[in-house]
Amino acid sequence: MHFINGLYKEIKIRGFLEDLQKLDSVESRIKKLNEIVIHINISKDDLSFYTLDEQLYLFYLIQNYGVPMGLCPYYYIFFSNKNQRFHYLCKKNSKRGRIVYCRGNLKKCKYKS
Repeated sequence: MHFINGLYKEIKIRGFLEDLQKLDSVESRIKKLNEIVIHINISKDDLSFYTLDEQLYLFYLIQNYGVPMGLCPYYYIFFSNKNQRFHYLCKKNSKRGRIVYCRGNLKKCKYKS
């Protein structure tokens, strides 16, 4: 997962997060993000090259910066180096460590505001 973190840092350092923030829809942000990933990445791979978990993690990092990427605000994802996998949690859920299967989808969130 160090690669996705590195990719996010490059996007942030080069000021692309501000460019994403200026766009008006999630779809246009994802399209622009795809162009940015191709531009930054040495191998010139687009977002579809990465697994869905890696894409979701990148969207989560960008949304935490303040750019709406269409994920539920209570959604939390992290990569565990200990067991080398992603963990998905709901910040609204009081039980620690409980896995939520909504995968950030606002339509599936039972804690909608």
